[in-house]
Amino acid sequence: MTSNLANRRNSVVIDPTEMSEGSIPLRSRIKFDKVFTLEKSLVVKALGKVSQQKLAAVKHGLIFLLG
Repeated sequence: MTSNLANRRNSVVIDPTEMSEGSIPLRSRIKFDKVFTLEKSLVVKALGKVSQQKLAAVKHGLIFLLG
């Protein structure tokens, strides 16, 4: 995720109002071409959740990217 809003392939814009839990301070981009794994024990706390509609948009983009 980045607050750099430059038009970028493989990303979707998310507004603070599109969070179903928690918050983000600025309009941002979710970059779905930056997938990585993270050991669960390294996660200190959850910062929030995106809305179901935004999650669907990210999933659609990721599926398109992976072919």
